[in-house]
Amino acid sequence: MAALLENLCEEIARNGFTKIILFNGHGGNESFLSQFVFRMLETPREFTLYVITLGDYLRPVLSSDKWKAQMVSEFDEHGGEAETSLMLVINPALVKMDQLSPAGTPQKRLAHLPCRTPVWWYADFPTHYAGDAKHATTKKGTYLLNAYTQRVAEIIKAVKTDTEAPRLQAEYFARICHE
Repeated sequence: MAALLENLCEEIARNGFTKIILFNGHGGNESFLSQFVFRMLETPREFTLYVITLGDYLRPVLSSDKWKAQMVSEFDEHGGEAETSLMLVINPALVKMDQLSPAGTPQKRLAHLPCRTPVWWYADFPTHYAGDAKHATTKKGTYLLNAYTQRVAEIIKAVKTDTEAPRLQAEYFARICHE
């Protein structure tokens, strides 16, 4: 997967783009993308890579007072109030409000361990729901979609005007390449 993504970036750059943004929309990709970013330091590139993570656009919105004032759930993560509200706007046919499972709360079945295992998520959320979707509404989904979009647009504007990351990348490769 990393080789495929690297090839894709190289092809985008070959077509004249000097800045490439990878936009992540799924929590399961965060670790992979973090490792992939470091792979870009193996050899000099004709482009600068930027990665927009979930934390860059979701967390500021979900931790805002505006969102907290709308939220009913005390615990809200995967498939809960926020994500279900968003899906009610993006693709309501996928949301079956009449088939909701009971709220998913952390089971803490591996709380005794000071580290993660491959089953860490399942241990806490065997139904894979982490929150309570019954409080989801299209009004909340519209708010979230607009807030996320605005935040991503701000990030893209910052990347567009950025000159420091490309400069530092060139400096980095100039310092480590000994030919």
